[in-house]
Amino acid sequence: MVYGVKVGIESNRRYFLDTIKAELPNLLPVDHAEINFEESNRRFSIKSYGKDKLKLKLDNEDTYFGTDPKNALDYFLSHLRIKIAEYAESRVFIHAGVVGWKGKAILLPARSFKGKSTLVAELVKIGADYYSDEYAVLDREGFVHPFPKMISLRGIIDKYVQKDFPPETFGKIGKKPIPVGLVLFTDFEENAEFKPELISVGQGVLEIIAHTLPIRFNPAFSLAVLNKIISRAVVAKSQRNDAPQFSKILIDYFERLLPKSNEK
Repeated sequence: MVYGVKVGIESNRRYFLDTIKAELPNLLPVDHAEINFEESNRRFSIKSYGKDKLKLKLDNEDTYFGTDPKNALDYFLSHLRIKIAEYAESRVFIHAGVVGWKGKAILLPARSFKGKSTLVAELVKIGADYYSDEYAVLDREGFVHPFPKMISLRGIIDKYVQKDFPPETFGKIGKKPIPVGLVLFTDFEENAEFKPELISVGQGVLEIIAHTLPIRFNPAFSLAVLNKIISRAVVAKSQRNDAPQFSKILIDYFERLLPKSNEK
């Protein structure tokens, strides 16, 4: 069981089950994660047929047919985490990079291939606490919990293939839940100048809904949590330049916000 989701995994090859078990700490980096091969409300299977045919079922939906075991397993593990994020109980998963700075969280909501992980890694290098490069995990009070999976960076091999690094490679890992101090919607644009535009609570909620995984399956709870974090934090939008340079600009900006944030 993980975040209230009972997960069952099946395979007709021991290799797949052993690999999934070994990958579990990175797939779901929480102390209470446990895969149960008996009772479950979400079932997943990865099976081989014939010499080299593979078939995946994610929550009883056929989603992948192929021949490459590594590709199939990577796809399987990625979508397993997504399904748990969508159906989690008492937690809201937001697709975002997250770091902590002086007891407050900086949330960077963004889709894949938008540079979240690279920016998070650079922020951790200069002293921020690492919380996640993929999901902000929020409790019902709007506090962010650590989700310290491996940091997945693209551009080392090529712009599509990712390479995973232990977060300790870059710096410290956050250990406790913290409130959100800043939500920043930002995309990379070459030579962009950082000009943060503060946005309203209503607009902030609308913007962040697009990155909120359980919004379809638990909308009332999700919206209650989103309203809490957006109403308490500074919420801004701006384009940004490259991550190494921008990480320092962002921390300087956040430092100037901290007195206002602490009054909320």
